[in-house]
Amino acid sequence: MTANVDGRPLYPAFQFLPSKRRYPDYFSVIDSPIDLKIIAQKIQGGEYTHLSELDKDLSNMVRNACLFNEPGSQIYKDAKTLKKIIQVRKQEIEQHGRSGPAKTSERIRSKRTSRVGPA
Repeated sequence: MTANVDGRPLYPAFQFLPSKRRYPDYFSVIDSPIDLKIIAQKIQGGEYTHLSELDKDLSNMVRNACLFNEPGSQIYKDAKTLKKIIQVRKQEIEQHGRSGPAKTSERIRSKRTSRVGPA
């Protein structure tokens, strides 16, 4: 599932933490910086044992964006939209569980197949 607004993906602003050089105040204002890359690493490392742990990190990411950015800014609006999407998806998972086995990304599958040596 890719979250889009008007055909524009929401994830780019949340993919990586802000640059310390460009936004030095971010790291003094935000106590617990987190981005989608960190969350993905935690997922791949099996660090989340419950949906609530993942939800906490995603909510923290959204909260950080709203705290640091001005209301009305694009990132602030995108964070609010992302929050709604996260809430809806969480409710779907809680009500119906996963719809089938976990899906592996194409990138991960290609890494796995490239490691296979000669038979």
